[in-house]
Amino acid sequence: MNTTPPQVSIVSTSTISTSTNTHRPRVDHEKVSDTLENGFKKMDKMYTNGELRVFGDNSDSIFEELNLIHGKQIALAIEHIALENLPDEEISLSKETTEDSEENFKRNSERFAKKEQDLNNLMNNLNNLMVKLEDFGQSMNIKRET
Repeated sequence: MNTTPPQVSIVSTSTISTSTNTHRPRVDHEKVSDTLENGFKKMDKMYTNGELRVFGDNSDSIFEELNLIHGKQIALAIEHIALENLPDEEISLSKETTEDSEENFKRNSERFAKKEQDLNNLMNNLNNLMVKLEDFGQSMNIKRET
């Protein structure tokens, strides 16, 4: 049995022709280079004049507003976490005297009043944040979905 490896012929890509050979005009590289350079110069000039701002002339004030809103969000989150981390006082199951019972009632009433005040402050701050967001949305012409 004679085993000879198959012969592979290499074809140069320069000899390959396609049936859809289109004739393109020769590219003038110097003209393309000049066009790009002029385009970049125009962009540099626009940047220098402040014409490339994403939000127009008031970009700085918009980002100041966003930073203010972000600060309010962080403060609200910290306040919420602090409210959640207040320790609950354990209630004793042993027999209490009348004095102990009155003292516990007074202490619990004060704790509930403090938690109520803290929760009301949290809700007020949340409402303030919502108003700030709505004002910002209106200034940006953003419609709120309800």
